Amino acid sequence: GRLVGDLLSRASKAFDADDTTTWKSSLPFSPGAWVEASSPTPVATTFTGLRVLDDGHHSLPTEVHLEVDGVAGPRLPLHRHGRADPTTGVVELRTDPVQVTGSSVRVVIDEVQAVTSLTWLNRSRFTLPVGIAQVNLGGAFPTPAPSPAALAACRDDLLEIGGTAVSLRVEGDLA
Repeated sequence: GRLVGDLLSRASKAFDADDTTTWKSSLPFSPGAWVEASSPTPVATTFTGLRVLDDGHHSLPTEVHLEVDGVAGPRLPLHRHGRADPTTGVVELRTDPVQVTGSSVRVVIDEVQAVTSLTWLNRSRFTLPVGIAQVNLGGAFPTPAPSPAALAACRDDLLEIGGTAVSLRVEGDLA
């Protein structure tokens, strides 16, 4: 799942090669959170790690495992490589390269270096979410661009007010 209420934190953001967009896990974070990419045909690629938010407001994954076409692999430790970029807050976490072939690759977060905060209601501690800017799969699962026709189409089946259909066009980033 993703961070509830944040429509921009969807899974495609972890595969779009853009460090300014991120998939965020649910809040509070709990082990077993995952993000997945899929393809209509099997893809051979190599997983080398993650690019994640390291901004003091997100927990950092320290161990993950891959599930390729539903089959779980071994746990993979992640190691910091360099410092967080000062403009994006993104840092690279690397692991030994793992070659995989499949139609779906799920990255499951097993352990984190927890960053915590206090709830406003009762001041109890909770673990902040993980923010993944990029799953490093060698570009094997690119985010498809929306078709121009999809962007230009006016729809009257998405919104209704008082029983009357309202025509609208969806604009912006659909990925």
